[in-house]
Amino acid sequence: MIASRILGQPWAPDDRLDFEMARMTYNEALFPDVLYKRCDPAQLPFKTTAELEDLSEILGQPRAMEAVQFGLGMRRQGFNLFLFGSVGTGEYPAIRRLIEEKAAKEPTPPDCCYVNNFEHPEKPRVLQLPPGRGTILRDDIERLVEELRSAIPAAFEGENYRARRHVIEEEIKERREKALEGIAHQAEAKGVALLRTPTGLVLAPVRDKKVLDSDQVSQLSEEEAKKIEHDIAELHKKLEAAMRQVPDWEHEGREKIRQLSEEVTIFAVGHLIEEIRRKYVDLSEVSDFLSGMQRDIIENANEFLSPPEHPLTALMGIPQPYVAKGSMFFRRYQVSLFVDHSANRGAPVIYLDHPTYQNLVGQVEYLAHLGALSTDFNLIRPGALHEANGGYLILDALKVIAQPYAWEALKRALRSGEIRIESLGQILSLVSTVSLEPQSIPLQVKVEQVGFRIQ
Repeated sequence: MIASRILGQPWAPDDRLDFEMARMTYNEALFPDVLYKRCDPAQLPFKTTAELEDLSEILGQPRAMEAVQFGLGMRRQGFNLFLFGSVGTGEYPAIRRLIEEKAAKEPTPPDCCYVNNFEHPEKPRVLQLPPGRGTILRDDIERLVEELRSAIPAAFEGENYRARRHVIEEEIKERREKALEGIAHQAEAKGVALLRTPTGLVLAPVRDKKVLDSDQVSQLSEEEAKKIEHDIAELHKKLEAAMRQVPDWEHEGREKIRQLSEEVTIFAVGHLIEEIRRKYVDLSEVSDFLSGMQRDIIENANEFLSPPEHPLTALMGIPQPYVAKGSMFFRRYQVSLFVDHSANRGAPVIYLDHPTYQNLVGQVEYLAHLGALSTDFNLIRPGALHEANGGYLILDALKVIAQPYAWEALKRALRSGEIRIESLGQILSLVSTVSLEPQSIPLQVKVEQVGFRIQ
């Protein structure tokens, strides 16, 4: 067709483009009006592009979109996505919308909380709860501790506890006094008195109900002096035997008081903890935590009887945000809400702009207190893998590779199927200080790495 027009055959105005293409073969210039496509705005069904909905796919990339949908649908371990394109072509926004639409239809992952491991405090435990219940548990435990700080002292100040403790103390005192009374009677029969002095118990000879001093003893006959010395030696042995029993009696008394204190504490604590336990009867991990908490409270009941810390603790180097209601001790009972999905609907979609090692896998922070560094489970901070767990994590491939140890940490977490919080100092064996070993969290995440072609 083009050949015939070149040979001089007639051509219509609408065939001008073909003619111009033919002229290009002879290196001739094009007419300006063929270098662009005319568009009549009146033919468009909108006034501005703001009225249009965003495209749900990339134009001209059906195979790419099909591959992305297939990759997102593969939930087995090891299936992730790598997106590659040119900057400014719109691939990333379109893929982000596709991921968010899919995530919105998926279930919301559970909340994660770190709590104290009362048997091994250096190994905090993880509690996974349905979305929103992590916040509720944290608030319930906070209210529980506040109630216990009032209920336990009230129980120990009650008449019942005081009366029963007084009976135990009087029983020990009576046993001690009876033992000494028996020795005192034996001593009296032999002319010896059992005296109480500031330095302890003393046996001394007596005549006419008066204790003999050293001068009077020296005036006694040799036979009488030997008899008194012999009697005092025998009584001293009996006194020592009785005194050796006193620590056993006191230990027995302390054990009875401990059992009484435990009984009173259980009475004050049991019904309060049981009330919360019934609220979380469907979560066995929470029930185990409450049982450990109850045992620890019983063992440390004296801490609840101590007066609150002085307000000047802040001047001693203790930052107030880290002081739980006036006492560092009660931090051990807190619930640290690690990942909160109470406000989320569907699976999370997280984009990490600065993928450092700590930002990926989390970290353990430290608190400077009186010149020393300390930490606990309340200072464990989540990383992007924790926040995206159960959903999708979007990363810039170049930024990940540029950060030291970030790429290795990401691969290790994906291959092992769990997130383990370890400091770089521990991994590289650069520090030998005792740190926390938080329980690892199972990982189920789809990673989308984005790579852009450098123009």
